[in-house]
Amino acid sequence: MNQEFIMTQGPSMASVDVEQLARTYGALVLSTAHRILGDISAAQDVQQDVFVRLLERPPPQVESWPAWLKTATTRKAIDRLRRNQRRDRLQSFIPQPFRSARPEEVRTGNELVVGLRKASTALSRREAQVFFLSAFSELSSQEVAQQLAISENNVHVVLHRARQRLQSLLETSGNLETTEESS
Repeated sequence: MNQEFIMTQGPSMASVDVEQLARTYGALVLSTAHRILGDISAAQDVQQDVFVRLLERPPPQVESWPAWLKTATTRKAIDRLRRNQRRDRLQSFIPQPFRSARPEEVRTGNELVVGLRKASTALSRREAQVFFLSAFSELSSQEVAQQLAISENNVHVVLHRARQRLQSLLETSGNLETTEESS
């Protein structure tokens, strides 16, 4: 274990000197996240998340800090990519009515919101919980699973079913058409 990054607190408790790790390996963490995400702002967020995690839950034993930090950064960056992909997929269901000044587009967007609300009532209680926690609270699958006391795999299955049901309901009700079709 790299002793230069350990500060002792009491007889048997050890904590990590996160500040020293951040100074030493901050550039490594940032470049790893940037390579994966392609966005410096998102990479900085991941960098911060990695070091905050170290403060909150330091690992019990680390053989190589660079390896541990690259692994943790890679996982956080991939989680962020997945969260962004989920958000992008869900945004296809959620209109952005105020982006346009054209009243017919605002009306179409509002109709889609109403359609989504109505369609969500057809979901089971569990599907609605998982869908709204994932979509609107932007929780990760792991966080949704913890909050609802179900497995992460179950979250994925329920979320997939909820999306399929919502898409089907919106298509059959005519609320999932593009603005060009409704113009």
